[in-house]
Amino acid sequence: MKCIWFNPARPLEEKRGQSELSTSQFRAEVALMLAFIFALVCSFIVMSVKPFFVVPLFGAWFYRYYLKVHFMYRGVYLNLNKLINSASLIDYDPRRRDTFNRPIILHSVMIDYLEDEKEIRLVIYPNGIKNSSAVYKLTKKIGEVFGRPAFIEKMDPDKVTYVMPKRSGRLKIDDKYFD
Repeated sequence: MKCIWFNPARPLEEKRGQSELSTSQFRAEVALMLAFIFALVCSFIVMSVKPFFVVPLFGAWFYRYYLKVHFMYRGVYLNLNKLINSASLIDYDPRRRDTFNRPIILHSVMIDYLEDEKEIRLVIYPNGIKNSSAVYKLTKKIGEVFGRPAFIEKMDPDKVTYVMPKRSGRLKIDDKYFD
């Protein structure tokens, strides 16, 4: 079962609401500094540079969620990014830019992607974007991006749940899929 929490405004944030980068930045820096000191001491003892190859492993532990989303689930990440960009579900600040000359994201939707053997479920939270009415009309775009028919399962004021069945063949369409 794949579970991904996707938030373009804070790409290193997990579902529990804590950003991997911001909350553990100090711990990551301390761990890397201690690993570097440990590698330096070991390299003087062993008279080799091999202990320095262990230092990046300590740093990778703190960025494991980022690595999981961007490398293990690369196709899902690209599809979600494509969906968000095609439906313009991100609000940018027109006056400010970051160091790489990209516009700063003010608000963006948050997507909870859940995949099991029977279906793919997308729970989309509008999160205060200007174009929040577009969140309730994404059925066609989700179908185009993921290549499966999408249905609205549940609509709440704060979230919309879309379901894409995985099985092939004829689908039994009930009245619950239509408003």
